[in-house]
Amino acid sequence: MLELVSRVSLEVEMQDIRRLLGQYFAKRAEDAIDRLWDEGVLNDSVMEEWKSEHMRTPYKQ
Repeated sequence: MLELVSRVSLEVEMQDIRRLLGQYFAKRAEDAIDRLWDEGVLNDSVMEEWKSEHMRTPYKQ
């Protein structure tokens, strides 16, 4: 990967590589979520719980 990036000479080529990498990882995430849904790990009730979940880091004052 580093060798590929080191050979890029045009900004448009770098943008294309970034776009392709983004699409690749987005597809992997989508496939993983679909698999969890099919396995029953994710469902409508879990999604509803996430809507009201607060996952902020607690800070001491």
